[in-house]
Amino acid sequence: MSATARKLATYGDILALGEDVHAEILGGELFIHASPSWRHGDASGSLMADLGKPFKRGDGGPGGWWLLQETDIVLSTGDVVRPDLLGIRRERVPLLPEERPMPADPDFVCEILSPSNEKYDLTEKQAAYLAAGVTHLWHLDPDRRLLTVMRHSPDGYVILLRGQDGQTLRLPPFEAIEIAVSGLFPQV
Repeated sequence: MSATARKLATYGDILALGEDVHAEILGGELFIHASPSWRHGDASGSLMADLGKPFKRGDGGPGGWWLLQETDIVLSTGDVVRPDLLGIRRERVPLLPEERPMPADPDFVCEILSPSNEKYDLTEKQAAYLAAGVTHLWHLDPDRRLLTVMRHSPDGYVILLRGQDGQTLRLPPFEAIEIAVSGLFPQV
């Protein structure tokens, strides 16, 4: 008896879906996601605003990072992901690759959680980041108004801290500045 081999998804499958479709490949399987909500976009934009000037541009901070939003990357494991926000240290990657998807294991990833993607982000996608050795992983949850900061360890991701409304914190790997956690969430 022969088993039918499953066709593994490729980046060509993602491109065939069209530019406006958010899709990723984990373990050879194609995952298609809903478009981000306004809460998701607001949280991502707020975090990029807080980190971009001091870490991407070196304005009021140490610089030294590439910070990108919604960029297709292929991890060293072969998985193709589109993190909500990713950071790569410039000392490690002085020039960003031109290819798409960009071949890079980020040093930092932040995923914005929503009801439609939370389980996926906390399971399959987190496992992909762990396997690729992504050092810092954050989960930003606009509905619960909670930020979880984790660091890679041999035993998996270890939670370093959870930030909530009203707290101003220095968050690894961006300890050079303080971030007001409330400012990351939509003001309701």
